[in-house]
Amino acid sequence: MSGNSRRAVWLNTAISNLRSRLDDLEEEMTLLSEQSVEMVGILFRRMPPSVLSQIFLSALPTLDHRKGNTSDMKQTPWVLSQVCMSWRKICLATPQLWSTICVDYKEP
Repeated sequence: MSGNSRRAVWLNTAISNLRSRLDDLEEEMTLLSEQSVEMVGILFRRMPPSVLSQIFLSALPTLDHRKGNTSDMKQTPWVLSQVCMSWRKICLATPQLWSTICVDYKEP
């Protein structure tokens, strides 16, 4: 076998080994991501409703009448309240989420 052939065989073997290692690392990364998502879920389930309520209020966009964009103000409470039953209860028990009335109108 010539030097080039041996080198090609060696390179193919190295590439195969690296692909195998990459597959292992990607699988480990997937598992780690799944565990991270699970941990975040656990933290949110254990968080007191008063803390979640404050987080929800912080998620409300500020109302800027000059920009005329009120869609986020209207949607945020609805989106938060549809995540799960406990979030819905917290949203409904937080009147500040529902205290802004946005009226869209067009001038004639």
